[in-house]
Amino acid sequence: MGYNEGRLSHCSSSGTTSGYGYVGGLAGTSGGEQASLSDCTSSGIVTVEGIEGIVGGLVGGNWRPMIRCHSDAVVIGKRDVEAVGGAIGYNAGEVTCCSSDGFVISASPEAACGGFVGRHQAYGDIQSCCSHSNVMGITTLGGFAGDSSGPITNCYSRGSVRGENVVGGFIARNGDHVTTCYSSGAVHGVECVGGFVADNGRVIWQCFWDLEASGILESDGGMARITEDMCNIENYLRVRWDFVDEAHNGTEDIWRMPAETPGYPILAWEP
Repeated sequence: MGYNEGRLSHCSSSGTTSGYGYVGGLAGTSGGEQASLSDCTSSGIVTVEGIEGIVGGLVGGNWRPMIRCHSDAVVIGKRDVEAVGGAIGYNAGEVTCCSSDGFVISASPEAACGGFVGRHQAYGDIQSCCSHSNVMGITTLGGFAGDSSGPITNCYSRGSVRGENVVGGFIARNGDHVTTCYSSGAVHGVECVGGFVADNGRVIWQCFWDLEASGILESDGGMARITEDMCNIENYLRVRWDFVDEAHNGTEDIWRMPAETPGYPILAWEP
């Protein structure tokens, strides 16, 4: 689908998709006045090329609500493209309880590249989402988001990130509030590298990165923890993360520990 202007629910796509402009595994863009995506999945290989190209495993550009959607794709941005994301290339919508897996690859020095979203804009909002995608590219690479100027809350990234400069375990460049998030993937870079964020301009509140798993001791925001602490619920409860089966930090039950322990926290909605 090129342009979504309606409500898509319980839809799936698989296969190989390629093109110019906005390209997505499920839809190129989702931006009509009544548009929304819910309970949709996408898998396969998704590729964009050309100047200002934007690509996502699910959708290239998103301006509308998205909930409970998942991408498991190899997402590729060739030279001169602008944004590459495991689930969303460019986001300006409300995204909740979505996830991405697979590989995110950028060959463009101009692109922002993220395991979940490439570019996240100020009028967008991402909550309770996660990425297990591995990210590879040149510059502005993040395990969850490449370039973010919108709020991100209760999210995590577990994939590795490898590039040259402005490389962050969770976000490469940040310009808005990031709250109760973590990253635990390996991080490899040459210049301007951060365990959680590489280049930060706003408040990062109660966020963590695994310094052992990442191999990075410094960050422009967030708190470093060893793997043992990252897998200990007490590390999060003491800074008021809201978990299942506790009420002191809230009753929304956003996080839980995995059934197989020790392990990193997961979101309560995950299987």
